[in-house]
Amino acid sequence: MSAPQLLLTSAFSDRIPGGFKCRRHRERGQSLKAGGTKKEAGPVGRRPGPGQRLDARSRGKEEVEEVEEVEEETWHRGKETWHRGKETWHRAKETWHRAKETWHRGKETWHLVNETWHRAEETWHRAEETWQETWHRAKETWHRVKETWHRAKETWHRAKETWHLVNETWHRVKETWHRVNETWHQVKETWHRVNETWHRVKDTWHRVKETWHRVNETWHRVKETWHRVNETWHQVKETRHQLLLPTVLGSLEEKSPELAMLKWARAEVKQLWEVHAP
Repeated sequence: MSAPQLLLTSAFSDRIPGGFKCRRHRERGQSLKAGGTKKEAGPVGRRPGPGQRLDARSRGKEEVEEVEEVEEETWHRGKETWHRGKETWHRAKETWHRAKETWHRGKETWHLVNETWHRAEETWHRAEETWQETWHRAKETWHRVKETWHRAKETWHRAKETWHLVNETWHRVKETWHRVNETWHQVKETWHRVNETWHRVKDTWHRVKETWHRVNETWHRVKETWHRVNETWHQVKETRHQLLLPTVLGSLEEKSPELAMLKWARAEVKQLWEVHAP
């Protein structure tokens, strides 16, 4: 038995004789159990009307009836109080159960809120760690991008310088090409001039060669004539030595026109020989 039931039982058992039933109802209940009727169950007194007198027995009964009525009223009041207390106890019990359920629900809600808080805290720490990692990665990525930008900038400047060098080299090559082209045209013109000169020299050489052949032929003819004149001269000289004295020969040369002609021819041939000798 719970605490509210014990309190109610101890409160109303002292006021109600025989427990939760009054004596009159208890006696009527016992007579009914013994086999009697409701009319025989117990003395039911009636109060006299106006102008009636009561004897001692009637007065005793009346007092008993009054006591019974008081007890019955007290019993009914106690019963009503008991029912009210029972209802209050049931309400308190329901309130207690509701409070207990509310407590359990609050406890469960608290555990859920606590778990949610811990999960939120873990999520916050994870988000903070993720944010820090993301920030560090973004920072590293930024430094890498910055380094890549500087390298690209340096590469661009180097490429620009290389382009300028290539452009200057190209212009120099172009100028050299133009100079070579001009030189080639000059060499070509010189070659044409040399070729023309060569052809002229060749023509002159052919002409000189032809002249040389002609002079050579003339020379051979003069040589042959010279040999003939020389042979004739030697023959004449031998004949002169054999036949005539030198004085006589000198006078004969002065007097003979043939010998004078032969001497002149010999001198001319000798001069030609000295001039045209190879």
